[in-house]
This record gives sequence, C-alpha cells and structure tokens, in this order.
Amino acid sequence: MTPLTPENQAQDDPLAPIRRSFLGHLGDRCLAIDAILERDGGRGIGREEREVIIHHAHRTAGLAASLGFETLGRLASAVESAWTRTPPGDDGTGPALEVTLRFLDEIERVLDEDLVA
Repeated sequence: MTPLTPENQAQDDPLAPIRRSFLGHLGDRCLAIDAILERDGGRGIGREEREVIIHHAHRTAGLAASLGFETLGRLASAVESAWTRTPPGDDGTGPALEVTLRFLDEIERVLDEDLVA
C-alpha cells in the first residue's frame, strides 16, 4: 500500500488543497483574535476589534463544517452571533468572550490534530 502523502492525498481527496489553505489561514485568525483579547485582558474591546473578531469567525464558519470541522464551525457561528448581539459599550467580558475563548481552544485543537496527522 502506498503511504499517504500530501501529493497523493490531493489525488484521492479533491478538497485536500482547500483544507490545507483553510488550516493555514486558521492559525493566522487565531493569532489575530488572541492578540485582541490579550490587550487589556479582553476588556475594552472596541468596535473595530469586534469587527475583526466577527470577520474571522464568519470566514471560519463559512467553510469549517464543509471541510469536516463541525465543532469548529458551530463555535465560529456562535462567536459571530455573540459579538453581533453584544451591545455597543459592553466591555466584552461576558458570553461573547467565553465563546470566543472556546473557539480559540478549538482552533488550537484542530491545528494540533493536523500536525499529528
């Protein structure tokens, strides 16, 4: 049996190149969101920072489930909804922050799993 490599996996799985690209961008999204939350311990998240979090969550939610990352997709959708529903002036320490932290944990889990595979 031929060992599975990125080259022959792409032949067997037409989504492999898309999945690789998605995973590559996922790390950048995680770092961007994490940097926002690290500033002031996640307090005082302004409108622009919220928009960045919502954008990254939206981009992740749009493709995650289609590529087999159902939990990641659900969490990304929850992050997008939570930050969209959080009223302006809210410091971002409530439910939106909680679901965002779970989302970041799931991104790290997915990326770690990919490294092992």
